Amino acid sequence: PGPGLLAGIITHKYDEHMPLYRLELTLWRYGVFLARSTTCAWMAACAVLLRPLVSRMKTDLFQSRVIQT
Repeated sequence: PGPGLLAGIITHKYDEHMPLYRLELTLWRYGVFLARSTTCAWMAACAVLLRPLVSRMKTDLFQSRVIQT
């Protein structure tokens, strides 16, 4: 998969709160078959790749004087 497809899947899942089974059905309507197991594996691979970025974000966050939630 290309970075655009992976970014789209991540965006649909986390920003638009779309479960992977619904994304699978949406893509199927457009004639694209991606098994949920495939998208799950891609999400896991992306999580591993993004781990250093998340770690850096946490470091920067914890160095702040104030954390607003």
